[in-house]
Amino acid sequence: MKKVFKLLVVAMFVALTFTFAACAPSSTDAAKKKMEKADYSVVVSVRSEKGDAGEVASIVCTKKSDGNILSQIGSALDDNLTGTLYASAKEAKAAFDDSKNAEGKTNYTLVGKWVVYGSEAAVKAFKK
Repeated sequence: MKKVFKLLVVAMFVALTFTFAACAPSSTDAAKKKMEKADYSVVVSVRSEKGDAGEVASIVCTKKSDGNILSQIGSALDDNLTGTLYASAKEAKAAFDDSKNAEGKTNYTLVGKWVVYGSEAAVKAFKK
């Protein structure tokens, strides 16, 4: 009975791990589509070579506004996200650990091979 219980716990852990990992976009294209669907303007920068820390691309998102220039500036300051895609989850975790206490980075989090920070709403939309 104990073996069955242990096996069941391991199976549940594996299932949950895949569930959470499936939420992270696997590429810049997937991240761009996800954030545009959540009504964010998106700028993607892809590196021609892998960076020193393993970074391969970056994404910057700001919430779209009603067209008023003051609203756009306020939106960019209040509701935004910056993310970096790494070549592997291991490199992302290392970069996350190295700079998780950096100043000015709110809602700093690791999402699969991505390290992202920004407003709570933007990070939630990225993880969704």
